Amino acid sequence: AKRAGQRFGVDTRDILVELGRRKMVGGQEDMIIDVAVELAKKLGREIEVG
Repeated sequence: AKRAGQRFGVDTRDILVELGRRKMVGGQEDMIIDVAVELAKKLGREIEVG
């Protein structure tokens, strides 16, 4: 979550809170990126994934 937050300019805490809200569990690390991208878009940031 920390790296995703830095990569997409999103607060790590916001990512973790959203993951908890979605009831994510271990083994779903790909969802961290998805959540970070969604939060960054809500903040109006340009996202380049890849």
